[in-house]
Amino acid sequence: MRQAPISDPVEFIRANTRLQAPPHVPEISLHLADEAMELWKLTEDELPFYLNLMAHLADRGVPSAKPVADRGGRLLNRLNGKPASLVAFLPGRDVKHPSVSQCAAVGRVLARIHVAGESFGMRMENPRGASWWKRVTPDLLPFLDIHARELL
Repeated sequence: MRQAPISDPVEFIRANTRLQAPPHVPEISLHLADEAMELWKLTEDELPFYLNLMAHLADRGVPSAKPVADRGGRLLNRLNGKPASLVAFLPGRDVKHPSVSQCAAVGRVLARIHVAGESFGMRMENPRGASWWKRVTPDLLPFLDIHARELL
């Protein structure tokens, strides 16, 4: 759905944001929104791929949220007419200022994800690849200045 261009972008930003420190950079303040529209929301057709990938990674020892299969082995069901899945999450908390050793640990887990992912049998085209960009660009153009439009 295409929206009308914003007549005053500065006023729009001021009306829809507040001055606050962004995550991980407390030294600066930016105009940030408290809520955001979910641009990356998965479709129901995409859910099986991601649920199976999460299960695949967890089954290979990669720290991952793991979907819980029902008695029939299904990871995805319906609840009140909507897609539903139970997922066991990982323990932990947000780390605002990761140490060098914590960053190294993330790198090691990322390597394990890539190695374990090589044996994952399902494939899916990048849902936010070139075809998606071509489809959504017309909706974004009214919100961009001339320089940003030229980049697209």
